[in-house]
Amino acid sequence: AVYRNAAGTAVAWVAVIAQYPSGQTCPSAVTGGPPTATPTPQARFGVQLQIAPDGWALVTLPAGNIAQVLARAYGCYAVVYELRGDTWRRYSPDVPSYARNLTDSDGGAFWILGTAKDCGTISL
Repeated sequence: AVYRNAAGTAVAWVAVIAQYPSGQTCPSAVTGGPPTATPTPQARFGVQLQIAPDGWALVTLPAGNIAQVLARAYGCYAVVYELRGDTWRRYSPDVPSYARNLTDSDGGAFWILGTAKDCGTISL
């Protein structure tokens, strides 16, 4: 399967391999969009975020669920990376949740890639 975001700029390929007993029929295909919706901003974190359009920025994000922390910046960034130990973790709102391994922030440093949209300063 393949998933493309609305702008057509992000693609996620998914291959699912399943084994069934010979006497059992295969399940039918499941269609639809991504499994999660854009999070609704709940809390204010009291942080200002500046993301350069089409560029990388090294930022510090407040502690919390990464989707909620960045909810007010939706559309202004494409992907966020954090190095934890020797493993890079990533979050992107444009890929299904199973393709993300960054779910929370402990208040550390993150690399964030801005989209072409110039959002200015964002109050998180």
